[in-house]
Formats: sequence, C-alpha cells, structure tokens
Amino acid sequence: MQKLESLLEIREAAEYVFNALLCGCIQMSFEAGRAHRALVDRFFLEHSDGADRGQYEEARLDIFHFIRLIDRAIEEQGRG
Repeated sequence: MQKLESLLEIREAAEYVFNALLCGCIQMSFEAGRAHRALVDRFFLEHSDGADRGQYEEARLDIFHFIRLIDRAIEEQGRG
C-alpha cells in the first residue's frame, strides 16, 4: 500500500506543477520546472519498474508524458 500512496502523492504534486507551469508567471514557471524535474527523479528512483532511460528523459521534458507514466503505474499497482 505504501507504493500506491507514494504514487498518488507524486500524481497530486504533478497536478500542482502542471498548473504552475501554465500560470504565465515566469518565476512560478521556473520553480515549477525545477519541481517537475525533482518529481521525475523521485518517481524513477522509487518506481522505475521496467522504465528505460528514454522514458526518463521524455518525462523530464514533457509533463504530459510524465503524468501518463504515473497513471500507468497507479493502474498497475491497483491490479497487483
């Protein structure tokens, strides 16, 4: 259950980051970019089951890809 809780926590944080990236404020967008990369790093450290370097790099560049990876991991965790 801890793994699912961690994934849900990361997913919620990713939503906040996504909103901050879209806010239009340069400073907030800059900070959100840093938070996004930190979340990606955390996700891949804690939940890298089967993920490759390409997915990691894509997730750091594309918040939408990152959120899809999180959602897929949550779905898989729910089945397990």
